[in-house]
Amino acid sequence: MVWENSPTLLPPPHPDVELYRASLVSKLRQQYQEMTHSREGIDAPKESFNRWLMERKVTDTGCDPLLPGNSYPEISPAMYREIMNDIPIKVVRPKCSEIGRAHV
Repeated sequence: MVWENSPTLLPPPHPDVELYRASLVSKLRQQYQEMTHSREGIDAPKESFNRWLMERKVTDTGCDPLLPGNSYPEISPAMYREIMNDIPIKVVRPKCSEIGRAHV
C-alpha cells in the first residue's frame, strides 16, 4: 500500500538559500559559544545548541523549517538548565557554624 501526502506549501529547497541558512546557523552556534565563554567563563555544553534547535522545532510556530522564529517561552528552560549545570560552583567548608551560617 502506498500512502500519498498532500503537497507541501513550502517552496522547493534552493542551494543559495540553504547555504545562507547554514551560515546563519553557524553564526548562531559561534555566538552562543562566545556568549557562554564571556558571561559564565565556561565552554558551551556539548550538543546543547542542537538540543535547543530540536526543542524549538517542536514549540515553534514560525514558518522557517530550520531556524526558530516564534517560540514561547523566549528563554529555553532546557538550555538554561544545561548552562547552569555546567557552571562550576566552589563549595567552601566552613571552620565553624557561625561562618557557615553567614555563607547561607
